[in-house]
Amino acid sequence: LQVIALKGAALLMGPYRHRMGCRPLSDIDLLVRRRQLSDLRATLARIGWRPHGTRWRGDGLEIDLHTDLGRCELLGQRHAAFRFASDRLWRDAAPSPTGGPAIQLLAPATQAIHLATHAVKHSFSRGIWWLDLCLVLPTVPVEGLEIEAGAVRAERALAYCATLLQQIGLPDPAWRGLPKLGVLESTWLGLVTGCLPPIGSATPGHGSIGSGRIRLGNVIAGLSIPDLGERLAYWWEGAFPSSHRLHLAAPLHRDQTRGRWLIGSLVPRARQAVRLVTGAVPTLLMRMNPGRLRGERRLQSRNPAGMGP
Repeated sequence: LQVIALKGAALLMGPYRHRMGCRPLSDIDLLVRRRQLSDLRATLARIGWRPHGTRWRGDGLEIDLHTDLGRCELLGQRHAAFRFASDRLWRDAAPSPTGGPAIQLLAPATQAIHLATHAVKHSFSRGIWWLDLCLVLPTVPVEGLEIEAGAVRAERALAYCATLLQQIGLPDPAWRGLPKLGVLESTWLGLVTGCLPPIGSATPGHGSIGSGRIRLGNVIAGLSIPDLGERLAYWWEGAFPSSHRLHLAAPLHRDQTRGRWLIGSLVPRARQAVRLVTGAVPTLLMRMNPGRLRGERRLQSRNPAGMGP
């Protein structure tokens, strides 16, 4: 059996190899070939692990098994937002320096793009993901990073990362040819940045940062799909998964029906979507008539109390 270690599990054998205490894990993500999935499950069950959807639990640890990086097979999305070709992933993977031949690692450019797309889909809600990107992205040549982003359809995800890295005060990564972001995307990035702690603060990296406020990453990820019909299909299947696929992705509790899950999932996202749209209105108006808004702002700064000419 062979697996590819993903995200934090892979980074512990790379950038964090000599400072493992700086990279906490909530679970261990492993990519496995579909034809070996049943054998791996049997092996885990034999040594005492317990299944819970795609996750396996045992001895205080949790393993999350993936058969594709975009999880489009699991969630049933007709067209994934980001397309990682499984054959190429395995062909370009290499044995880890510490895990032996059974543990593989993604090619550097693929690993960097996967970290970026994963952070986008989850709205950059964990501070440790920012540190991961800051450590990994500069180590990949610009040409290789842009080629991989084009192959995966992750140019917009890379543009989000470039914008956010600049907004938090890091040097411009100087990536070329990135798409221009729209009003909604810029507003969303502003909301994400507003949830971050100041640079140098003592906020723990493993804790969620504003994850309860900004949970529209999967919606924003759909903007990477060029075809409108495919984009709408992606959003629909992400919002209204079938009971079977929902149980595989996130097993329901005995007293939790699909209807309750949908209500609990869609209501906060709808609230955040309204906030996103209303927040984008001033930006859109500024683009349509920048001179007028600048004049109004100058007037307000001169007369903040609104008293007299």
